Amino acid sequence: MKKFQDFAARNKKKLIAGALIVAGVIVLVICLTLKLDGNRRENIKQPVQITGQISEDASENEQTQTGRKEKAKAKAQESSEDSEKAEDKTSAQTEEKGAGEKKSSDAQKSVSEKSSGQQSAGASKSGSEKSKSSEKSKGSEVSKSSESAKGSSQQSSKPSHQHSWKAHKVWVPKMVTVVDEPEHVVYGAQLYTKQADGTWVGNGKTYWFENGFTQDDLKAILKDKIKNEGYIGNYVNRQKTVPAVTHTEDRGSYQTDYYYCSCGSTKK
Repeated sequence: MKKFQDFAARNKKKLIAGALIVAGVIVLVICLTLKLDGNRRENIKQPVQITGQISEDASENEQTQTGRKEKAKAKAQESSEDSEKAEDKTSAQTEEKGAGEKKSSDAQKSVSEKSSGQQSAGASKSGSEKSKSSEKSKGSEVSKSSESAKGSSQQSSKPSHQHSWKAHKVWVPKMVTVVDEPEHVVYGAQLYTKQADGTWVGNGKTYWFENGFTQDDLKAILKDKIKNEGYIGNYVNRQKTVPAVTHTEDRGSYQTDYYYCSCGSTKK
């Protein structure tokens, strides 16, 4: 007991707060139970009102159905009366048609008797006309057969066509490379040049022996340089290869493609 009293003395505030929370929870539970009881009572009262409404609706539906049935009966009576009137009209029309058909049959009989007499007279005439036309057709057939026989004999007497074949030629190309000037080597002479230190180096102008340039032409140049420029009179032999000069030509020919005749026939 002393321990509990000491614990209560130390934790007074906490115990009071816990008690208040428990009391609040109890109050909430009581309020919720009261509300639930009220809702249940209201739900029990509502079915009584609904059943009253259902009974009223059912009585109204019965009244509307009875009214509809009466209207349907009235319409059925009217339709039966209309059908009886229509049957009376159709019977009267059938009687009138029967009388008209009898009259038309009598008229047709009289017309058929007259036409039969006319047909007998026409048949005799047509028989004579047919005999005449058959004789004419036989004569025309005989004349046609004789003419056809003559035509066939004339055709057989003509000679059959003989083909005269002519060659149809086309140009078939053949490209050829023609060498105008073949590849060749050209010789030359390269002169020396005097350097600053007095030495001579073979890097001067080169004279090629081509296009009419000859050894005599070279000697004349050297003499002039020795006389006027103090040239040493020597040179370096050089050579170069000149490629061939060519062109292409079409050296093809006409060749026979096929043979043809004036009648339009062809053959290879």
